[in-house]
Amino acid sequence: MLFKEVTRILREAVIDPNLDVPIEELVKAYTEIKGTKELNQYFNPYDIYFVDKEQFEKLAHPKDLQFVPGSSFAYTHPTSGLIAFVNMMPSKKQFRNILRHELIHRQQVARQVKRSGKAHAPDIADEVSYANNKQEMMAWAQTTLDWLTDSYSDSKVLKILREPSSNSTLSSQLRRLKPENRKKFLKYLYQYAISELSKK
Repeated sequence: MLFKEVTRILREAVIDPNLDVPIEELVKAYTEIKGTKELNQYFNPYDIYFVDKEQFEKLAHPKDLQFVPGSSFAYTHPTSGLIAFVNMMPSKKQFRNILRHELIHRQQVARQVKRSGKAHAPDIADEVSYANNKQEMMAWAQTTLDWLTDSYSDSKVLKILREPSSNSTLSSQLRRLKPENRKKFLKYLYQYAISELSKK
């Protein structure tokens, strides 16, 4: 009943992170391959890299990023769409969730380049602007759903979606957003939930 009700009111399609690459195969390879060199040999054909700060700067030329010494993060290049895991080797579950997040950004980059010849990356120095950027809201909606489905049963996830204030994970994500954007974020979240849970 919830699926039918939500599907009726939702119009704008979210980006499927599973569209371009075999995610589950990549996650399996990530858990089985040992060593950064070996990981890069496997993942580089997918334009996914495991690098340190110096390697990343040569690879991506990120002019606008300010590095905190010892920091680790994942990054999708706003022109080429390459994905870099910088100074990080996350757990299997974290890797899958981060990869899905970044693959959404990769498709966003490709669509923007196709439409206007260039992509527009959100300003990560401005926390409010970054959190309320449409690209980030969509990717974080998928990540939030991943966090929920990692922790709860499908029925519990659906209950949380009906009562967002009942869950601290979802509530904390909503607090990052301006009031006028919370409805859009929930719309993206509902759409990802429909896609994910209807497959089971």
